[in-house]
Parts: sequence; structure tokens; C-alpha cells
Amino acid sequence: MVSVFYKHQRQPVNTVGDFRYVVMQDLYNGMLNNRLNEIMQKPDAPFVYAYTGYGDFIARTQDAYMSVALVKENQIEKGLETLLAENERVKRFGFTTTELERQKEELLSQYEQAAKESDKTESAEYVSDYLNNYLDAKPIPGPKNELEMVKSLLPDIQLTDINVLSKQWISDDNIALLITAPQKEGIQMPSKEKVLEILKNSTTQELTAYVDKFSEAPLFSQPLAGSKVSKRLENKEYGFTEITLANGIRVVMKPTTFKNDEILFSAVSPGGNSLYPDQDFMSSFFASQIISQSGVGKFDNVELEKKLKGKVLKVNPYISDVKEGFSGSASPQYFETMLQLTYLYFTAPRQDTTVLKTFLSKTKNQLKFIKNNPMIAFYDTLMRTCAQSSPRIVVIPSEEQLDQIKMAKLFEIYKDRFADAGDFTFFIVGNFTIDSILPVVESYIGSLSVTHRTETWKDVSPEFPEGIKDVSIYKGTEPKSMVGIVMSGKFDWNDKNRMELRMLKEILSIKLLEVIREKMSGVYSPQVQLMVDKYPRSEYSIMTIFGCSPKNTGKLTKAVFKEMNKIQKKGPTLVDLNKVKELLIREHETDVNTNNYWLEKIESSYFNGDDLTTIPDFNERVNAITISDLQLAAQNFMKRDHYVRTVLLPEKKK
Repeated sequence: MVSVFYKHQRQPVNTVGDFRYVVMQDLYNGMLNNRLNEIMQKPDAPFVYAYTGYGDFIARTQDAYMSVALVKENQIEKGLETLLAENERVKRFGFTTTELERQKEELLSQYEQAAKESDKTESAEYVSDYLNNYLDAKPIPGPKNELEMVKSLLPDIQLTDINVLSKQWISDDNIALLITAPQKEGIQMPSKEKVLEILKNSTTQELTAYVDKFSEAPLFSQPLAGSKVSKRLENKEYGFTEITLANGIRVVMKPTTFKNDEILFSAVSPGGNSLYPDQDFMSSFFASQIISQSGVGKFDNVELEKKLKGKVLKVNPYISDVKEGFSGSASPQYFETMLQLTYLYFTAPRQDTTVLKTFLSKTKNQLKFIKNNPMIAFYDTLMRTCAQSSPRIVVIPSEEQLDQIKMAKLFEIYKDRFADAGDFTFFIVGNFTIDSILPVVESYIGSLSVTHRTETWKDVSPEFPEGIKDVSIYKGTEPKSMVGIVMSGKFDWNDKNRMELRMLKEILSIKLLEVIREKMSGVYSPQVQLMVDKYPRSEYSIMTIFGCSPKNTGKLTKAVFKEMNKIQKKGPTLVDLNKVKELLIREHETDVNTNNYWLEKIESSYFNGDDLTTIPDFNERVNAITISDLQLAAQNFMKRDHYVRTVLLPEKKK
């Protein structure tokens, strides 16, 4: 990690003029970070991540202009040179008019979104504002007042106002440089003299002005035939409408008022990477990630990001084990743009070998740092043991696995997964009226290609190992350990079983906090996690993870099993059962007032066949669960003769 700090005295924010300076800081920070993001998308970039900006420093009396980069292995000098060069480039040549106009749009949209949701603000945001006001004397004008100030200030902020900031912030004194790296063989750390030489040379090196590569062409201009609605079904009980377009595609829409400025979107189709052999798995696993970083149509990723500046939306294609689809969100005013992007991801994905080279360069460099991390090794071993070393389970990919990714193959797989939109179901939840969005839905989704192929997933997922698997790994030298216990098996996919599993998870969490953390003082924060899947087969996994002293791994493992055994023999205590019931009911009260909850529930009702009638009687179903129900569930789901345990121990104990 390379960090450069130019320290300055804290500037208070007491007046509108002070606030104008904050707005100028945000504009500057955004534009320079856009440039760094462009560099990061090149295969030969010296860093994996970089950030520059003016803002709060460690001490409350100080601000700082900071440039920070996570550099690739043995590219410390190059990373530092690049950071300093971009700072110097701005200092000499400034930003461009087009950069400033886009950043103004972006900043304005952020304030507009906050103002639109001001009556839906969650308590945590108020607490954060009050805390900053108390500790740092930061004012709280509120999002609507801030928006009005930004609207009045932005037109008056000129390029000359922004370009002078670098000369104020990047000074020759009060500089601090910090470089950190792993203490391992092969890592080359520059000397203090070399670092100071790079700093000195940065002000005299040859540089050219930044060229803003930007296309004025519209994102979408082609005429579309579209499809009208051929069938319409109203679900008045749950407030959604299912339409079938003339091309055969189903779209499910639920208008809500939970958020003023939010529409959520998803699409799902059966198949996924299960349809491809093991030798193509890595290409299928990363296909959607590489394609989504490649831009669409005429726009590469850099151009696409610039084209979408100031627009509140996102769309991401995905390919998982048994399905493929999209997830996305947008402000209502950018709903059409979101569907335009979705259409282009279906019809005009880009095959960009540079993106794959950049991805491989970044990932391989990250692997060099994390593969020796004891915690990473622990989780990797735990998951691989549970999957019996299946090549289709990727926690931390090896370089050999990454080298299996081929651009031609992943592009072929992506095109195949999105070749037929006919078996996709689209879901839209948020602040809209159906009549207002229907013409856009008919135009873009109604124009997607439908070939009427019939397909589903294959069951190629690994089996959980039989019996007991107890694995120890030795990594690191610190005297601390991790223990992971996983119990997994098949189960009937119904609401009662899933409810009981969820309650068992919460009850076990309570007991482990009480016993192995508080009574035994053996761990700080034990975790119990639950995973359930219906496809390709109905399976559950209960994972218990805790950190402890190496000498206590055996004792605390026995304590975990002892608490499970108590639930199996007597069920949970009435006190614990009531705690969990109250927790679930409170969470549900919050969840049913969010768009995410309804999108997930409606999608699951179509894909998994879940019954939506379980929503209104949720409280009754929770309260109907008894001690004996959970006792029997613990006997069925917590198998003492069928689990995986992985223990991380320091190397000196080997």
C-alpha cells in the first residue's frame, strides 16, 4: 500500500461559502478518481485499486489531500510514480470542461436522490449526522436544503475555480509518505532515498494533458418492433400484475411506495453454468463478470461509465450454478435507460480481450497477497473439504484455474445463456405505475429474441462428504486459531422446515454467545450461518465459526456440540424460544416495507414455487412453532455423525 498525504489545517463549514468549498472538493475528488479508474482498467496498471481526494484526516484539527494505492507485487515505485504523475497532470493542465459537466451531473443526482428520500430516511443516518455535528461541528441543513444550495452553487462553479485547488492542496511542505508491504521473500521495498527521488522527479517529468475520450453518440438509437401485452393477470391480494407479451416473455410488476426514488429489477432463467463441463467451468463462472466490465454495443466500459454519469441506475448480468439473469435498480426517471442496458446486454455484449487481461492481472496479483493469509487458507480449506475438492467450487482461485479462463469460450457461454429470452421471467418492484412503464416494457423486453428452446439445469453440484471429516491446517505464526463446523444434508423444501432451521440457527447463536463467549470467555464473537437451496436439490448447511486460542480448539468444539445436544434432548428453553420469535417478528415488520423483500419473495414464488400465502400469516406461523418442534428439528438437522470440522493452527504447532 502506497499513501501520500499533504496535510492542511481543518476548514470549518459554517457558511454557504464554506459549503461551496465542500462541493468543489467533491467535484475535484470525483474527476480525479474517474481518471484513476480508467488507469485501473488497463492490464499494465501498477495498482489494483487507487483513490485520491481532499477530506478529513486522522486528527480532527487536520484535513489532508490524500493519494492512496494498493499496488501490485513489486510495483511500489511504479505505483507511487503513477499517483504522483496524475496529481502533477492536474496541477499543470487542470481538468476539462466535459469532465466537470459530467461530474456536476453526478453530484447533483446524488443530492437529488437524498432529497427525494428525505421522508424515508432511516434512523442510522440521523444518528450519523448528529454524531458528526457533536464531534466535528458539522452542520445538518438536511437533504432538501442541501439540494437547494447545490442547485444554486453549481452553475457558478467554473473550471478555473476547480483547477486552482490542486495548486493549493499539493504543496512542497507538510508531506507524509507511508509504504507498507508483506514481510516475505521476494518483496522489494524501495529505500527512503529512492522514494524521495521519485517525489522530487514527479514535478519535472514530461507529461501531456489528459484527453477525455467521450462519445456524443446516444446509448441507444435503433428502432424496435416491440410486443404488445397478450395476457394480463392481476394478483390483488399481493398487489402485483403478471403480463405476457406477444413474444411470450412474462413480466411481473409490483408498484410500491416504500421508497420515493427506487425501482428494483431482476430477471431469471433456468440453466446456469451447470450446463457446461468441468473443463469450461472457470470460463462460465467468470463469464458474466468479464462481460459486465466490457461495456455494451459501441461503448467500452470507460465510455459507458461516462455516458451513464449522473444517472441513478445499475444493471448486472449474472450466471450462477443453476440459473442466469439480471439484477438492477434505477431512479424512476432512468427506468428506460435501465431497460436499454438490459436489451444491449442481451443483444450486443462486447468481447474485449483487454478486460480479461486486466482482470487476470489484478486477480493474480491479489492472490499473491492473500494466499498466505491464514484466514483465507482456513475458509478455502473448509469449503473445499465440504465440496470434496470439486473443481466447481471456487473460494480462492489458483493461478492454474485462472489460466483456464478463455475469452472465446466465456463469450460463447455468455451468448448461449442469453440467446433465448423466452424462458426468462422479469420482475419489477418499486415506485411506478404500471401504465407509466408498460410502453417501455413492451418496447425493450418485447423486442428481445425468443427461440422457444426448452432447457433446465443439470445436477453437477458436489455431494457433502459422508461421515465425519476433521481437517487441521497450519498457517501463520500468531497464537490464534479458527474452528469451523459444518453440518449439511438434504431436506424437504417447505416453509415449516425453513422456519425451523432459521429459528434453530438463532437459538444456537444465543447459546454460543452465552456459553463459549460469556461463561467460558473462550471466544469473542462466534457466528452461526444458515444456507438453504432448493435446486439442484433441496439442501441445508449450518455453519458454526469461532476464533480462539490454539489450546482451546478441542474444548470449545465439545462445548458447541454440548449445546446442540441439549437442544436435541430437551429443545430450547422457553426464554430463548420467545427471544427468537420476537426477533423474527420484528425483522419481518421491517422487511415487508422494503422493495428488496418483495422482489425476492415474488421471484422465489415463480422460480422455487414458494407460497406467498406464508407472508400475511408470518406471525402466526412463528408463534405456532413449539419447543418440541425445534427439538425434533435439531435431531433431524444437527447430525453428530455427519459433519465437517476444519481447524486453523499456527505453524509452530505442527
